[in-house]
Amino acid sequence: MKNKLYIGLTAISVITFSYWSCKKANPTADNQDITSVSDNAQVDETLTDVSTNINSIIIENPDLLSGDLTKTTNAEAAAGGTASTSGLGGNPQTSTPCATISVTPTNNTWPKTITIDYGSGCINTNGVARQGQIIVTLSGPLTATTSAMTATFSNYVVNGTSIVGTRVTTKSRNTSGNLIFSHVSTIQLINASLSLNVTHNSTRVFEWITGADTPSRLDDIFSITGSGSGTNSRGNSFTTLITKPLIKKVICPFIVSGTIQVTETPSNWIRVLDYGDGTCDNLATITINGVSKPIRLRK
Repeated sequence: MKNKLYIGLTAISVITFSYWSCKKANPTADNQDITSVSDNAQVDETLTDVSTNINSIIIENPDLLSGDLTKTTNAEAAAGGTASTSGLGGNPQTSTPCATISVTPTNNTWPKTITIDYGSGCINTNGVARQGQIIVTLSGPLTATTSAMTATFSNYVVNGTSIVGTRVTTKSRNTSGNLIFSHVSTIQLINASLSLNVTHNSTRVFEWITGADTPSRLDDIFSITGSGSGTNSRGNSFTTLITKPLIKKVICPFIVSGTIQVTETPSNWIRVLDYGDGTCDNLATITINGVSKPIRLRK
């Protein structure tokens, strides 16, 4: 009787081990942890939002850097805004700014510090709530190819997620004549209510493919490439590689298309995040081992 029981338990153990071995050897989007993918997606959404806003406001509103703060910015000229306030983060077509922008020094002296201040909080037309400050140091005139921008954050919070760290940006033009912004970032995102605590180091190249030569920010579109690495909210390390350029439209709160490959250690399983076909929504698809699963992006 004992022998039969032992044989039976052994068989169950073998079956159980075989089941979990197969499951481990054949990960899918349904049975594997996707923390690295979701954490990295939030980092990309956050940094893309920061970058496109900074790039747009500085390039399209040169009067902010000219030392003459009595002039209106391009985005608000029609609405009667002033150069010391801007619709950055709010609706750039209205006279109700979501952020106050200040520039020091106000003469033709470099470097300059540009402070984008959302105060105690405001919500833009895309429903994104921001508070605190983005502080940008610009080393020299925009016309100088050696000019660099360094962005830091002071009590900066987006939809309840705190952002700390730095982003250093250099600019150039490609053979098509488009402006190129190369970003090197070291940041951390923290949101206790979402159990989010991710650190991220990345290099991103933003190509301004549409809207750089118009006064409105609403038609600005960026194409993004690059790679990165970090530690997710569960303490696991991961690496990322953009395999199809990410497309960011300033008018949309989310990345609208492109794919990024995320590899987490120690498993080294590859997860692919696809942002879709260009539609402005918070939907994306994760694919692991040929099996796909839809997810909703967080801002």
